[in-house]
Amino acid sequence: MDGPMIQYSILLPQRDAVETVACRLTELCAVLAGMGEPFELLCIDDHSGPPHRAWLKQLLLDNPCLRVLELREATGLDAALAAGIRHARGAAVVALEASDRYDFQDLPRLAERLARADLVWGCRRGHRLARWWRTLSHLPRTIFSGSLVRDPECVFWAARRELFTNFAFSTGWHRWLPELASEQGYRVAELHVAHRWHARGPAIETDSAWSSLWPFANLSTSAPTGDAVELSADESGQHRFEIIRIDPPQPLSAPGPTQPETPRDRHRLS
Repeated sequence: MDGPMIQYSILLPQRDAVETVACRLTELCAVLAGMGEPFELLCIDDHSGPPHRAWLKQLLLDNPCLRVLELREATGLDAALAAGIRHARGAAVVALEASDRYDFQDLPRLAERLARADLVWGCRRGHRLARWWRTLSHLPRTIFSGSLVRDPECVFWAARRELFTNFAFSTGWHRWLPELASEQGYRVAELHVAHRWHARGPAIETDSAWSSLWPFANLSTSAPTGDAVELSADESGQHRFEIIRIDPPQPLSAPGPTQPETPRDRHRLS
């Protein structure tokens, strides 16, 4: 018999950051339980080293709500998130950076905003100097293509599952998701989220400094094809393995100018 419908699939892409995932898993589960909806945690491992993979298997045995997807090659954040989305079971997917920098207490606000939009994108609060640098580094993107969000590198967002039904997972797609979603008629909203700039860095480095300064630099090459193994634990505590094929992201043409903002396209930051 099938269990209750899963409302939220929480995606945790990481590489060699299982310690951080393990330390924050209890906090994350407590916040999600308080939201009162069925959820699953999907940790996508971007080919961590052997000690981290062994730790991840033990973490899987100790946490029934956890699913683990291992990528056989280190293919980066694009492929990791794409693999997670394709194998998520929830009505909504929530992407979280597996680091110490974000506050999981913002998750209920993210879910609340998703009730009025199809994609809710985080905008990191922080020191004035950090915000100034972020605005400056995104200036080429804003000038050449427009931008629906102020913080395209933020990995703290939620989207309705149907947004990805016919979605083309191309190289650099996670940085352009708000624009790509808006072009398909989906509603995009932003939400201010707490962020600690000086905490431990991201579990998977997203882009080089050059690609953040030149908006189309990360859209010119395709990512390698990858295979993934989904790990699961049966009642005896043994691991089972399922081979999953992950299609390679393809080159993405530069998005055109975005449409003028309307109440349907964007909500006020809170």
